[in-house]
Amino acid sequence: IPVGPTSLEPTFVIVPATIQAEDYVDMYGVQVEPTTDSGEGTNVGYLEDSSDWFEYAIYVPTSALYTMHYRVASDGGSNGFSLHLDDVELEKVGIPSTGGWQNWITIFSTVPLEAGEHMLRFHSLGNGGWNLNWIKISEPYRSFLPARIEAETFNNMHGISLERTSDDNGGMNIGSL
Repeated sequence: IPVGPTSLEPTFVIVPATIQAEDYVDMYGVQVEPTTDSGEGTNVGYLEDSSDWFEYAIYVPTSALYTMHYRVASDGGSNGFSLHLDDVELEKVGIPSTGGWQNWITIFSTVPLEAGEHMLRFHSLGNGGWNLNWIKISEPYRSFLPARIEAETFNNMHGISLERTSDDNGGMNIGSL
């Protein structure tokens, strides 16, 4: 029988961070069970109904795009969940079949997170069950552009030739196109 709702005093997790799924601050319809995933411990499970939800208190120091890592398992696949920052939906994530309730995979996505204190809520979308072991919120996505790319470092080409260059850094340039 699912338990909930609960109301624990929130402790804000400063991102980037890895959050164990069972460390939610509030929930409805969620159960905790032992996991066989690496690190052992427990996972959140029995996420089957569209009324199931759980949330975490997070503190985001910098507004940016963050990479989300979700450690999930599902015997037959599921519509998964919608992820909300406060009351704003960030994304919907489907859970593929992993071939068992304790066969774990990590799913990745990128979401915008605004600076400040927030509630990060997972709403189960029903239609198939799934388990969650942990969530990792990685450093903000950073572009490495502008960057210098040498013309001769291509991966593929057709119909071009290289020639020595006399510019300041030497090397090669594309001689004819």
